[in-house]
Amino acid sequence: MIFSSPDFVFGFLPFSLVLFFIAKRLGGAWAIGAIVLLSSIFYSAWDVRFLPLLLGSVLFNYTIAQALDRVSGERRRAVIYGAAVVINLAAICYFKYSNFALSNFAVLAGRSLTPIEVILPLGISFFTFQNIVYINGVWHRKYPAGRLLDYASCIVFFPHLIAGPIVLYQDLIHQFQAMRAGRFPKPEYEVGGFIFVVGLFKKLVLADSLAPVADAVFSNATNAPLLFKEAWFGALAYTFQIYFDFSGYSDMAIGLGLLFGVRLPLNFFSPYKAANIIDFWHTWHMTLSRFLREYVYIPLGGNRRGRTRRYVNLMLTMLLGGLWHGAGWTFVAWGALHGIYLCINHGWRALEARWPRLKPLGIVGWPLTFVAVVMAWVFFRAPNMSVAYSILGAMTTGAMTGPGTGAPLREELLLMSAAICFLLPNTIQWAGYDPYQAKQPLQWYQFRPGAAFGFATGVMLLASVAYMTRISPFIYFQF
Repeated sequence: MIFSSPDFVFGFLPFSLVLFFIAKRLGGAWAIGAIVLLSSIFYSAWDVRFLPLLLGSVLFNYTIAQALDRVSGERRRAVIYGAAVVINLAAICYFKYSNFALSNFAVLAGRSLTPIEVILPLGISFFTFQNIVYINGVWHRKYPAGRLLDYASCIVFFPHLIAGPIVLYQDLIHQFQAMRAGRFPKPEYEVGGFIFVVGLFKKLVLADSLAPVADAVFSNATNAPLLFKEAWFGALAYTFQIYFDFSGYSDMAIGLGLLFGVRLPLNFFSPYKAANIIDFWHTWHMTLSRFLREYVYIPLGGNRRGRTRRYVNLMLTMLLGGLWHGAGWTFVAWGALHGIYLCINHGWRALEARWPRLKPLGIVGWPLTFVAVVMAWVFFRAPNMSVAYSILGAMTTGAMTGPGTGAPLREELLLMSAAICFLLPNTIQWAGYDPYQAKQPLQWYQFRPGAAFGFATGVMLLASVAYMTRISPFIYFQF
């Protein structure tokens, strides 16, 4: 069951809202329990065999947090915390990287090894990292272990459970604690429904329409040389597909949260409008960027140990970020490329500080950044390095004319996607959403309950329903 399926939209979601409404009438603890129950049902709909893994992970880390609260010696606390982190990471490594490690070992050893039959549990990277952040905060005494049910609701809350945003414990716990105390925020049905429908439209109408174009090009790259135009069409189609797919999921997560009175953090803010790669990572998958910065880059030393060490730390952080996305050398290459991009960007900023006359050259920042991101996405999408090299080769030195591979090219779809990404406000701007509820004056184009936005929401919902005949998983489900 995924957010864009009829089962979810017309079945699970209405049922969950009704059950939550009834639970609220019974009290805060009942409401929290209903969230954990509904989230467990939602996760089980994919594969009930992995529900014990999810709930066991929550129980294990809560037990560790309780031990960290009780133990007084800092050395003993550090040992407990370190052992818990190792166990959490070991679970990810087994499910996600065991076959990758085996295949590379086989190559190095010159032997043939039988792959392990492993099914990757949905969302394991997301909920494991959130568990690690939780026990890290308890270890550093930022907050106590709290109540089990409150903590469980923070981790398993189904709007963000499968593919983010990566929600830190401190982002949500005060909201669920207030709920437990009977202080229920007013559900924002109008704006929450609007954001959810926009995300649904992005996924079904835009992302899933772009997918066949990208899939055909990346598949055909293994059979025959691509033309220059075909390669760029495939790369651009995937560039817009992954944006609408993942930003659509993140929009739906925020919208669903508002329906339950819970405010989730932002995850996207027009990343393809970024003028440089640093700004791109401030606006693309923002919660992952925050996690990598606070729990990888800064612990490695950040920028505190000189320029050379900063570049090394950037490369290590992005290599780990690439590997987090998938067990394959294509993901490592994608992370390495972005590490190189970030090093170049920081180096350019240092040059600008020394020679201000260089600043006018920043006018080429946006197109250069976008092209760099598009080329990196080729590694992210390609099934192997050979296909990636083939497509990148065609993008740079491919023939302009010839028979080609016959891949479908839809110019109007790419133009519409580009116009939406580059010219229109993003969903968060349309909705006037702020996770911290800062009071900002509404702009003329922002959401207001009424006929205009009701009509727009209805049109997008009807269009989305028309495309529900071909449901496909979200791209980030594989991570």
